[in-house]
Amino acid sequence: MIQTLTDWNPWWTGQKPPSSKPRPTYLARIQKYMTSGELLFLNGVRRSGKTTLMLQAIEGLLNNGTNPKQIFSVNFDDPAFGDVKNPLAAVLDCYHSEVYPGKDCYLFLDEIQAVPAWERQIKKYYDLGLYRIVLSGSSAHLLGTTLANLLSGRYFQIQVFPLDFTEYLAFNNVAFQDAVSLFAQKDRVCFFLNEYLSKGGFPRAAMEKDDLLRQDLLKSYYDSIIFKDIVSTHSVRKIDTLKTFIHYLFTNFASLYSIKGLARLLHLDHQTATEYIRYLHDAHLVTSIPLFDYSLKIQERNNRKAYCVDNGLRNSVSFKFSSDSGRLAENVAFNALNRGHDQVYYWKGKGEVDFVIKNSDQTLWAINICFSNDIPERERESLFEFKKEFPDKSARLVILTKDVEKIEMGIEYIPLWKWLCMLEGKGRGRGEEGQGRC
Repeated sequence: MIQTLTDWNPWWTGQKPPSSKPRPTYLARIQKYMTSGELLFLNGVRRSGKTTLMLQAIEGLLNNGTNPKQIFSVNFDDPAFGDVKNPLAAVLDCYHSEVYPGKDCYLFLDEIQAVPAWERQIKKYYDLGLYRIVLSGSSAHLLGTTLANLLSGRYFQIQVFPLDFTEYLAFNNVAFQDAVSLFAQKDRVCFFLNEYLSKGGFPRAAMEKDDLLRQDLLKSYYDSIIFKDIVSTHSVRKIDTLKTFIHYLFTNFASLYSIKGLARLLHLDHQTATEYIRYLHDAHLVTSIPLFDYSLKIQERNNRKAYCVDNGLRNSVSFKFSSDSGRLAENVAFNALNRGHDQVYYWKGKGEVDFVIKNSDQTLWAINICFSNDIPERERESLFEFKKEFPDKSARLVILTKDVEKIEMGIEYIPLWKWLCMLEGKGRGRGEEGQGRC
């Protein structure tokens, strides 16, 4: 086992962690929370960059003079631990007996969900106050009732997403400090937006220049998520049926659905369709948003809209149509909003509003997506209808366009590229500003 652990911790033998492009907003939060003494949990879809962020945090500790042998990192997805009865206890026993006998150290425990009954073990180590612990996992299922009961008030969570658009620009060496420097690079920004709409933001895949290799990478991510985070976690037996279910939602992303409709269309019983939706949410593959209404009962009995975690992942495994560009833009806009808000809604009257945001001051933003410079009248009419329904609360009416920018009849028209840079350039994301301390 010591050889496996040495492979996971090359700094013990004087080597540096593998180099990678930084994600400074995430890294700053991780470093801040690591000083708190509380547990830190990185949660998010598989291959979104959680392991890389852990390695960057380790590199920061090393650069600040931390003894390399005080830093312990392991990924429990490693097949070497497959036959170990209690892998967490086993690796720590080996670490302390062979590498570092002291307890004042940092533990970076990747894919912790592979360890049976990990919550109770982590609580024990936390209560003893012997370690500073950073955990990662690829399923929201990990943050369920057991964890909430055992560790309530003892951990911070940061949800790690694939690259947002400003990170994608930075990875392609496009940086801006203000509106002037952004507009000076408008042509390059728009070029990369078109790339981003197609390639998505999984870090390794998004930077791959070979189209076929990128597609193969994304398909391997998709298979890994399905089998490790859904089939294995939830003991799904009808794998082909599950794949058909996911394929349908991916093909019809940014569209309304009902459990009853999915069950009827895909020949499933209601319970199975309900469970499959929950599994996709847990694996961070799909997010569903409710109708905006002040009545929870009305929200619950209305259809929901489904969005995919990443355009590139969706494009690699589902049918693509020429009309998809608008929905790809809508999916990107949703993921940008979802990073910074606990809940995003849609609204439907005679017309439909793509997104509704309820702010902390109870005001409402209504946002439509029209990735074109020819704005249909229905986009305006649905916003006016929403404002008429909620006259005292509607603070902003927005249409996100391809390149139209103006304010007319109380509606802000903002190019999608500019809006993404304005929104994401503020560094908003779940964790410090979003979910915060649990």
